Amino acid sequence: MNRYVITILFYLMLTSFDIPNNGKVQTKWLTDSNGKKIKKERETQWNSRGDVVKSVEYIDGTEPLVMEFSYVYQAGRKVKQTDLRSHEFTVYTYDKSGRLIQEILYTAKKEIEEKKVHAYTQKGRNIIFTEAYDGKKLLTPYMRSTFEYYPNNLLKKEVQTVSGSWFSTRELQYDNKNHLIYEGEEADGGVGLVKHYYTYKGNVLVKDMVKVPDTGTAYYIYETKIH
Repeated sequence: MNRYVITILFYLMLTSFDIPNNGKVQTKWLTDSNGKKIKKERETQWNSRGDVVKSVEYIDGTEPLVMEFSYVYQAGRKVKQTDLRSHEFTVYTYDKSGRLIQEILYTAKKEIEEKKVHAYTQKGRNIIFTEAYDGKKLLTPYMRSTFEYYPNNLLKKEVQTVSGSWFSTRELQYDNKNHLIYEGEEADGGVGLVKHYYTYKGNVLVKDMVKVPDTGTAYYIYETKIH
């Protein structure tokens, strides 16, 4: 059901047609409490516009199956993404203000697998809610996310329901430079409230401390290089 609900760890190779690949690369390491590296968790690469062009997730010290995508852009906006292995593809639609209002995922046979729609406030770019539909029915949304914002328009809270029942919540806090410093996540049937605490050096994320109920605290460091 849930391409949008279930997190999939993957290696993402992005091929764009009009955007240079000359941004930054960030490596995320799992460490002990003293900052000693234990194993690599993820590498992410951005282009100069800030779009993710490559992401590698390391599971138990090894890379997962490689997945490759091609992207098509028009007027600086992503309008199509194609999975080069499964041949599934997603088409993105925007309103006159350039806001993303619809995402449709098609199978290799060009049948609708999922549709996701976004509704916005009348005056701003803030999303009021997002709904995802099962491509086989496309009558009633199986998932709905609603959003709450701070006065400066930064995201404050997201509540997700699946089939009308509560599924998960996410709450965020920022520092006076608008850096995300706290993120609390809780899922129905999960382990409880998972708390992330982020630390920055200047404008660069350098540490992440994650507290998981009944499990303990995990520590991560981030190394960032600019091309």
